[in-house]
Amino acid sequence: MKTARYRAVEREFEHAERVMEKKHRVEVLRALLEMHQQQHEPDDEYIKSLRQRLKAAQKQLENMRPF
Repeated sequence: MKTARYRAVEREFEHAERVMEKKHRVEVLRALLEMHQQQHEPDDEYIKSLRQRLKAAQKQLENMRPF
């Protein structure tokens, strides 16, 4: 039987995992953007989409409230 404390710890752990996953996504998008900016024109559509995705992921990470 799960206690209230156990459920709280479990939620906190799951939240920490989601935050780590989002941080990893931001890092990957940042690396992809840098790589493609070196290889292509800055107005390339793929680079524009990477910038948008990076900005969205950063905003989501920013909005993730700590427990």
